[in-house]
Amino acid sequence: MIGGTSTNVTLETDGPKLNLYLNSEEFKSGDEVNESPLLIAKISDINGINRVGSGIGHDLLLTIDQDPNQSIVVNDYFDAMANTYTDGIVKYKLSELENGKHTLTFKAWDLLNNSSSQTIDFQVTKGLTPNIFSIYNYPNPVKTGTSIIVSHDRPETILNTTVEIFDLSGRKIWSFTQANADDISWNLVGNDGIKVKSGIYLYRVSINTIDSDFLKKIF
Repeated sequence: MIGGTSTNVTLETDGPKLNLYLNSEEFKSGDEVNESPLLIAKISDINGINRVGSGIGHDLLLTIDQDPNQSIVVNDYFDAMANTYTDGIVKYKLSELENGKHTLTFKAWDLLNNSSSQTIDFQVTKGLTPNIFSIYNYPNPVKTGTSIIVSHDRPETILNTTVEIFDLSGRKIWSFTQANADDISWNLVGNDGIKVKSGIYLYRVSINTIDSDFLKKIF
């Protein structure tokens, strides 16, 4: 049967719950960011999230500095969480912004036509040095090879990344440089082509963008 009206509908007037971040979930409103940060918007609603803009003006919308000319519909950047219709996430890399203070407002709707919005403040600093939150290698202890995992605040950004391995005497055993901080692996062979001996080794990770200083951390 098609048509009719459900008698079990519960009236609900709350819009979706929003959590907004720039570059990482470590972000707090007012923090410094680079000139093209990544918006991360987590959205949740028990009645589902309107991701297709059904209804006039019911799009997922971000606005920079409260300026209608800087409003962007981001429906196509929404990804639902696995096995649920109530939670999803939007990731959208902003265009380059001028140095200084800015605001970002994000608005979303649920499937019962309730909306909510949230505004965050941020400070754009061109050439801002990237931040490393954590580094670890897996597996550890190492038998045949290991991967070095770097958690940082510059997703979807080209990073010059250098990894250096040292023995406990401070002698450099191996070094490697690539244009991102992902999928860094070491097969336990040094720069001399010889597999290293069993023991404890230190590694140093350095990252920077094209126009920033290096940040180095040793583990």
